Amino acid sequence: MSCGWTYVELREILKPADLLLPLNGGSPKAEMKISQEDIRTTRKTLFGKMGKLFSKINSELQLEIKPASKISTQMRNDLEILPKRGLFKSNSISIIAAFRSYLGK
Repeated sequence: MSCGWTYVELREILKPADLLLPLNGGSPKAEMKISQEDIRTTRKTLFGKMGKLFSKINSELQLEIKPASKISTQMRNDLEILPKRGLFKSNSISIIAAFRSYLGK
């Protein structure tokens, strides 16, 4: 999938939690359910092909929300450079912050 969206209540992301949210296709105004036929995965190994036959791929987004006290000082500094509203993978925050800092010079 190249694009998807999900819905989460604001009060759920204001406190530390692990969330498992269903992904939807389309847009919030024209919602589409993602069917198994829409999910394309390349499975080249024998075990990968067997897994595709016997397992169901769930279209879900897993979020881990941490309190600021559990985030490293370096990551907090990097987050200051990023937009206030956004969803970023934690292992890519430093490189995105470095790029934005470079653009600002």
